[in-house]
Amino acid sequence: MMHQLQPLFDHLAQRVMRVRPAPAPQLDVGELLDTFAPYRAVRVACAVESAEDYEVLVMRLLAGEGGLIFADEVMQDDFKSQLASGNPDLRVLRSYRGTRVTLSKQGVERAMAAAATSADADAATPEPEPVALAVAPTAAPEPEPRGTPPPPPAEPDATGGTPEARAGSTPSTFELVAEALAAPPTCGYCSCVLPAGRPVTFCPFCGQNLRVRRCVACSSEIEAGWKFCVTCGRTAD
Repeated sequence: MMHQLQPLFDHLAQRVMRVRPAPAPQLDVGELLDTFAPYRAVRVACAVESAEDYEVLVMRLLAGEGGLIFADEVMQDDFKSQLASGNPDLRVLRSYRGTRVTLSKQGVERAMAAAATSADADAATPEPEPVALAVAPTAAPEPEPRGTPPPPPAEPDATGGTPEARAGSTPSTFELVAEALAAPPTCGYCSCVLPAGRPVTFCPFCGQNLRVRRCVACSSEIEAGWKFCVTCGRTAD
């Protein structure tokens, strides 16, 4: 049922990125419900027929379905238990309004790429041709004076290239490797920069355990060497 979950996350990610641009932005559950993805704004795109259906959909998203949201494991386990019951108590969702959650970096990138593709498609739609109107003939423009010398060519610098050539050049493999080695370590969940010079087990920004691999689909723990999740069968990334 990702056809409902994906539009909800895309709407949420695109609007959060307008005010909190970050690789993996954070927000409270209450902000999701009231500000960034309220029922009235997503009910058509997500094809939900009632506020109760919307709250169940939000609970699925916050429970970690699809690997789109990283959050407190106690909250996610609570939501999973309610959803598995077949008749979830929606009051549980409201009890976690102040809980902080983190949007998946990969999910945000996909949502922003989808928004850019949609904008490009709208821009490429041809406009109707204007109706030609009879207008009085105008005088032909005067020719530009001849003999204007062309601008002098750009002088090469000490590296032997012109500013135009340097602007269009691509970095070498050595430069890319050096840049990657110089980059500080970041959290694999929220992409925030981790403290340097000390062993880090938990991310100080999103609280995720960096020593544990988790399935992006169901958030179950994946042991080292496993190629597939034992809970949902998803390939271990």
